[in-house]
Amino acid sequence: WIYTNAAKVSLHLNGELHGIEEVKKYGHASFHVPYKPGNLTAVALSSTNEVLQEETLLTSGHPKSLTLQVRWGATGISSSVENNVALVGATVVDVAGRTVPTASHLISFAVSGSCKPVISGVGNGDPSSLEADKSSQRQAFAGRALAVVQCRGEAVAGDILVIARSKGLEAASVRIPVLAGSDVISI
Repeated sequence: WIYTNAAKVSLHLNGELHGIEEVKKYGHASFHVPYKPGNLTAVALSSTNEVLQEETLLTSGHPKSLTLQVRWGATGISSSVENNVALVGATVVDVAGRTVPTASHLISFAVSGSCKPVISGVGNGDPSSLEADKSSQRQAFAGRALAVVQCRGEAVAGDILVIARSKGLEAASVRIPVLAGSDVISI
């Protein structure tokens, strides 16, 4: 399925056109395309066939490593109740850095640094997952997982080091700034 607010959309697999469909308002286009590795490109078109936008997905290779990105709290966290967590996303990538959407590796998260950081929860977006949310590890879903990093002690200026590991993959790390603060929370 391709969701767009454009009047039409065309779909190309490895440069070969597989069709053009009109898209109803608030609707989507649906194409049946046999799987082939390579690139799949959707082209949003106006009613006069003017190209408005292109989006290409590339077939990923074998899982090689993990990457980490601070999705919330990148500017810093503290021990204050309003600002004491950061969300850190882990992604399984191939040698070219492309997300591997079929990856389901078990990813373990570890933290160290100022403010006595802990992993207070994990997730992966899989609504059918029966894994505990209060853990320091999570199976990747569609190649992704998430850790909730929290300050548990008084924030002293410095940083938190977050490390993600998974068997057979290169580990990843990221640092989160810790802002000095005096509001210590207890959970």
